[in-house]
Amino acid sequence: MRQLIGRLTQACVIVGLLAMLSYASGLHNAVRMKAPDAGAWWNAHEFYFMEGAATALGLLVALRVGVRFAAEAASTRYLAPVALALEAALLMPLTHLCARVARIGADGGAIVAPDRMAAYAGFESGKMLDKLLIAALYFLKTVAFGFLIGLALFGAVLVAAIVSARSGGASIDARDTRP
Repeated sequence: MRQLIGRLTQACVIVGLLAMLSYASGLHNAVRMKAPDAGAWWNAHEFYFMEGAATALGLLVALRVGVRFAAEAASTRYLAPVALALEAALLMPLTHLCARVARIGADGGAIVAPDRMAAYAGFESGKMLDKLLIAALYFLKTVAFGFLIGLALFGAVLVAAIVSARSGGASIDARDTRP
C-alpha cells in the first residue's frame, strides 16, 4: 500500500507541475501548432488537471502523514485502503472545494511583484514570470487545503475504526489478542 501511495504521489506531482507550467507559459500554443485538436483539448483542460493534481497531492500527503501518526497507536492495515478509497470517491467534489477556497485573496490590488519583475526581467519575461508565480501560489494553496481536508478524512476513518473496535467489531490494535 505504501508503494501505491508513493507512486500516486509522484504522478500527482508530475501531472500538477506539467499542467502548472503549461498553463503559465502557454505551452498549449506549441501543441496546437503540431496537433490543433490536441492543443485545443489541452488548453481547455490543463487548469483542471492542475487543480485535480494539487488536491490529490494534498490528500495523499495527508494520508501518508496520518498513517505515520496512527502507526504508533494502532495497526493501520485497513485504515489506509479505506481512507484512500474515500479520498478517491470524494476527489472531484473536493477538487472544486479546494480550488474555490484557494482563490480567496487572489485578486489583491496592492501586489508589487509584477512591476518589480517587469523592471528586472523586461515586460514579456516579467509577464510570464508573473503568471508562473500566480499559478505556483494557486497550486500550493490548493495542495495545502487538500492536505487539511485529507487529514480530516483520515481522522474520521480512524475514529470510525476505533468506535467499531470498541463496539465489538474488528480490533485495530495489533497488541489486542482477544479470541
